[in-house]
Amino acid sequence: MRHFIFVALFLFLIFFSVYKIIRMKFTNADILILSSFRLNFFLMAVLMGICSLLFWWFQLLELRVLIGLFLVVIINVLGFILSYKWDRNPNENDFATKTVRVYNIYFRGQRLGAITRNDFDKLMSLELLKKQQTVELIDDYETQARNKGVTVSVLSNSEGTERLVKVE
Repeated sequence: MRHFIFVALFLFLIFFSVYKIIRMKFTNADILILSSFRLNFFLMAVLMGICSLLFWWFQLLELRVLIGLFLVVIINVLGFILSYKWDRNPNENDFATKTVRVYNIYFRGQRLGAITRNDFDKLMSLELLKKQQTVELIDDYETQARNKGVTVSVLSNSEGTERLVKVE
């Protein structure tokens, strides 16, 4: 009977560890806290090592118990390693790919605001920009944009010092 309890305990720990690995993989990156997963995997692996010593000390270490212990330890070490591999925190290399390119755009000689690369490309394809020494919106850009089915809006911060041109 006691061997059945050990086997059931190890099966529960194995399924729990596999569940934690699957949950770690498919959890939303915004709410994922990998340090808690790492701590769980580390403690489970260490505690199973301590349990193996206790089973040996009390002469309960048989082949079934030994296999269960090693499976739990191996799965938790695998989960610990995967928590570092699946780490979604941006490092310096990822930061360079997530930057936004911004251009200054002018209207009738005055700086109107900043525009992102995507919106800049949209305005260029719709021929709402004219290239001079500076990139400037055409004089009747609002009516031309409406005719082409887009809206050009100027957003500004609360102080009115910075403006962003948005194309929708």
